[in-house]
Amino acid sequence: MAYAWRVAGVLLAGIPASCGGQPMGAYFERKDTVFTGRFETGPTGGLFRVPILGTPTDGVFLDLPEKAVEKPISLSVGYCTGSLKLRAGTASGIVLTIKTSPEVTFQQPLRIGVSFTPSSKHMGLVGYAISDEGRLRPIDILNLDMKKGRATFLSFQPLTLTWAYIDR
Repeated sequence: MAYAWRVAGVLLAGIPASCGGQPMGAYFERKDTVFTGRFETGPTGGLFRVPILGTPTDGVFLDLPEKAVEKPISLSVGYCTGSLKLRAGTASGIVLTIKTSPEVTFQQPLRIGVSFTPSSKHMGLVGYAISDEGRLRPIDILNLDMKKGRATFLSFQPLTLTWAYIDR
């Protein structure tokens, strides 16, 4: 895990631009957001899978633990289009977004499962939350299986996320 955090730091490192310009670190420039799944839940939690629709959210699962929220909520998942710039690594090409209505902070972490095409070129990956301003910060990963192409991320709040592959 310590290795992943060192790599995350390298992938996020920014070089200040000269003459007071913007930093040249990792960022995401958002264009559009498309929601592909909506699930009603509450204090009982549940496991929700996005149906196969031919979108970047195909096969994503959201696992909300029991008592993670106190009252009923709508949990929506979708994807964002835009431009992702990284300092290092290979972008996954997928940017997911998870929203709740009403807005909540989870009392236990939401598990977000994703699938990807395994490749011998990649030895690992780092997940990132993307702020409204497009800045990236590493997020927790619970499970990672590079051979089967599966990862599970954790979050205590709705978020926009992506991941980058660590190349060999």
